[in-house]
Amino acid sequence: MKTVLVITSSQDSIMDYIVAIYSKKCFFFRLDLDRMCDYSFQLNGNGWSIDNYREFITDKTVNAIYYRKPSFPDFRKYDGFCQDLMKKDIEVLIRGITDAFDGNCLSKPYIIEKAENKIYQMYLAEKYEMAMPDCLIANNRRCIERFCINKKSAVKSLVVGRDSFSKYTKEQTSNFFNYNNCLDGLEVSPVYFQEYIEKDYMVTANFIGKKAYVARIDIEVGSNKKVNEQKWRYSNMYLPKKVGERCLNFMKELGIEFGAFDFIVKNGTYYFLEFKPDAQWLGFENELGWDLSAELVEYLCS
Repeated sequence: MKTVLVITSSQDSIMDYIVAIYSKKCFFFRLDLDRMCDYSFQLNGNGWSIDNYREFITDKTVNAIYYRKPSFPDFRKYDGFCQDLMKKDIEVLIRGITDAFDGNCLSKPYIIEKAENKIYQMYLAEKYEMAMPDCLIANNRRCIERFCINKKSAVKSLVVGRDSFSKYTKEQTSNFFNYNNCLDGLEVSPVYFQEYIEKDYMVTANFIGKKAYVARIDIEVGSNKKVNEQKWRYSNMYLPKKVGERCLNFMKELGIEFGAFDFIVKNGTYYFLEFKPDAQWLGFENELGWDLSAELVEYLCS
């Protein structure tokens, strides 16, 4: 049986799901970084080992690594300087273990960090001819006012995953940006603005290797307009061939084997919103009958 080191957190429901279903196919050694004190680490010139006081693994016994963007232990009882130092030391430890690993790794932290950079995503989307809403990253109030004055815009984080569809679907007119408190601190922290496009529907395309799992997302608005009634309806679909090819080229350039693309669709045009290298796919698998988890485990255990 193959051994997979899973670097995650104790509240990771996706990993709970995978272990419950596939524990007879692979041995998953779960490293919950938020419970660092429950493990014993040793690393020297001969390699590394991790012991959770029930099971024991080494760099020689691990066949694959699944990195799940873990959370850190609670450092609040230590002073600020120590908190930063302890977090950095854990990051360096995990980066060292994953970077030096030669087997399948889904995905190495440095690749995820690169893939999450929205500026780099914009570059790749343009390179591979993906349609995008007009966008602006700026710290100049006048530039922002000019960008927003004649169009609806959405304000987004430069950090992948904090906004997704939820903020994008809020209609924010140019008047929203006239309030001074909206742009406080702009001079020292640039903000990402994106044109709001009235969509027909949304699409999320999850890739593992070259296999795609694609969900169409329709929003059904309730009859009571005084109440924000929205229902999300999911259905399986296929990506247009050209869109799928562009996604694969995008991922190939990143050197990544897993991730999800978010699009909005208007009049048949797919507008790229963002790429998520740590996509949360479990809800779609349960709703739409996907076998993405099986494909993911097969990749790790191959």
